[in-house]
Amino acid sequence: MPFQFEAGEYPERPGCYIMKNAEGRILYVGKAKNLRSRLRSYFPKPGSAQTHSSNGAGHRVH
Repeated sequence: MPFQFEAGEYPERPGCYIMKNAEGRILYVGKAKNLRSRLRSYFPKPGSAQTHSSNGAGHRVH
């Protein structure tokens, strides 16, 4: 099941995150002053002009 980013599920507070591929292998570990904003930058709304190299396909955030 592809990852679906829902901004309301994440706090607007400092935090860390782990991105994993579909097999559960860790791809990236990050931290942010505003977790919701940082994750939003990785997973833009569908159809927006913003693009990013990791579009969320097959990724999970923990």
